Amino acid sequence: MNHKAGPTSHRMRNGFFIVQVRLAVLLVAPGLLTGQSPQGETDLPAPTGTYGISHVEYHWTDGSRSEPLSKVPGSKRELMVRVWYPSQRPVDAGVPWMAHFDKVKTSVGESALRKALGAAYPAVATHRLVTHSSVAGPHAKHPSRFPLLIFSHGQGTPSSAYSIQIEELVSHGYLVAAIDHTYESAATVFPDGRVIPFSPRVASPSPGSNLGDRVAVWAEDISFVLGQMGRYDLDRKLGAPWYRRLDRKRIGAFGHSLGGRAAARACQLDERIKACLNEDGMISGGLPFDVRDTDKPMTQAFLLLMTSENVRRPTAEELARMNKTQAEFEVMLKGLRAKRDDVFARIQGGSHRVVLNVPGISHQSFSDLPFLAAYDVGAKANARRVIDLIRICVLAFFDQYLKHPTNSLLEDKLKGVSEIETQHFAASRR
Repeated sequence: MNHKAGPTSHRMRNGFFIVQVRLAVLLVAPGLLTGQSPQGETDLPAPTGTYGISHVEYHWTDGSRSEPLSKVPGSKRELMVRVWYPSQRPVDAGVPWMAHFDKVKTSVGESALRKALGAAYPAVATHRLVTHSSVAGPHAKHPSRFPLLIFSHGQGTPSSAYSIQIEELVSHGYLVAAIDHTYESAATVFPDGRVIPFSPRVASPSPGSNLGDRVAVWAEDISFVLGQMGRYDLDRKLGAPWYRRLDRKRIGAFGHSLGGRAAARACQLDERIKACLNEDGMISGGLPFDVRDTDKPMTQAFLLLMTSENVRRPTAEELARMNKTQAEFEVMLKGLRAKRDDVFARIQGGSHRVVLNVPGISHQSFSDLPFLAAYDVGAKANARRVIDLIRICVLAFFDQYLKHPTNSLLEDKLKGVSEIETQHFAASRR
């Protein structure tokens, strides 16, 4: 394996997602993409924890895996990883949300960026939109060890577009290693100046291709990065700010959309991970992760955090194409839900299913984009409410299973919240 690169000198490495990609998720809610952009209010919500926030970035190469998406023969799998960690206060915060703006704009196109960023475009383009983090600040002194979370973004969306979620976790004492999955983040910028755009080979897959193949690759990325984090934790010469501060017994994985499926798959395959969270990454039939006859049961605690599952009933024409009556469709739907619940009930570490029912919520609401892009005051308020609820759920879940395993913190935090539906499945002995 090639581990040559340490932290890059750039203040922030960032890609962005591609609007026209067929497999990429919907960028922002309808109605937020038109009109001339006013200045808008674009400050990121402040983290609620007590720790300062710093990050460093690494260019890591897995020499054991080839990169079939590269045009260069013999290429190996390369990743950019931003490691966020709790730092001492005060910190010189204010890192641009998208430092490599010009390179990303060249790769993605100005029109796509304007549509995706909406009201925030002027602030992002001039680096006035900043995070609450610093670069390579001194690590927090206490406690002696911190739990680690590995994050996997949605397909086409860079990990840095989830800064609101990640900063919240770090401010409460988590290390977070956020991966940019090369060729599937809209524009991955490497320290040597290379810019790798979203690959058309995953944007427009051939008939019969299996998206699960990409999930497998991403799951391997997660396990590789987990190994790298452990290696840097043990070797002082590698210069990691978190040297000897990683708690190997408290490791979690989470992700959004395809990244949520990848996090779940990594948990199925990698017993080093103790808690797993999938954000709106269901597969066919509403299952929370891929279930195969040859798989071992998932042993980790698991949370599926999802947007409203209101099912649109098919039209008469659609039912005819399905060769089903409305009654037969309802029976099929009931069966799918029963199978889904059986999967949850078999998770040995215990599991939760949490549904967010907030006006204006969309699949992309787990990222920063709906909040940043909103022109309308009401839309921005709804986006803020959604991201606040997401932050509460994610933090409470990992706190419960990685910090306070004997309590019911997640359920307690969500009691009385009208916009949330919860379902808890006790740890299975099957």
